[in-house]
Amino acid sequence: MAPAGTPPAVTAKVRAATHAALDTREVQGLFGAQGIDIIKTDAAEFARHVGGETAKWTKLIRSAGIKHD
Repeated sequence: MAPAGTPPAVTAKVRAATHAALDTREVQGLFGAQGIDIIKTDAAEFARHVGGETAKWTKLIRSAGIKHD
């Protein structure tokens, strides 16, 4: 995630560095020990995932009648 309007070159550089870190044995070991699967995506796929999760959890929260202060 980055602020709206972040230049594509900046987000590409951050994504590349993040993917490089996720490829290291150290990070894979840390995540694996916690049962976390590493899935590397592009911005569009991530946006679809976040949108789907938002819709799913919004529906659940509303159907359960959960309110916030």
